Amino acid sequence: MQDSTDRRKKKRFLIEGEAFIKVYQPRKLKLLKPRAVDYGPIVDISSSGVSVLYVDESMRSTEPTELTITMPNNSFQIENINFTTISDYKVSETDDRQSIRRRSMRFEKLTASQTSHLNHLIDHYARKQRGQEE
Repeated sequence: MQDSTDRRKKKRFLIEGEAFIKVYQPRKLKLLKPRAVDYGPIVDISSSGVSVLYVDESMRSTEPTELTITMPNNSFQIENINFTTISDYKVSETDDRQSIRRRSMRFEKLTASQTSHLNHLIDHYARKQRGQEE
C-alpha cells in the first residue's frame, strides 16, 4: 500500500491555535434536519482536504457529508463544505475506553466563496508542517 503522504498533491498545514470541525449527518427520516456533531481539533489542512481527531460514539451510524470549520469563539467559520471521507482509523483510546479516531476528508465542489475563505484560513491561521519544502 502506498504511503498517504506520497499521494498528496497539496501541502498540508497545521493550524495555529485550535480549529474544530462540525459535521452534519443525514437523518434516517428525511424530513428532519441533519444532526450536527462536533468533532475534535483539526490535525492538518490543505486546500483540498482536512484531517481531524474525534471520539467515536456508537450513535454516529450514518456517514456525514457536509462540514463546517470553526475557529475558537466563532471568530472565523467556513460553512456547508461537501466532502468525501478518504480514511478513518483508530489512533488511541480515552481513559474510559472510547476510541479516538482520525478521519481524513477531501473537499468536494467548493464554491468560490468557500475556496476564498479556505485560502484565508491557511494564509492567516496555518503554518507548514516540519519537513515540507517550498
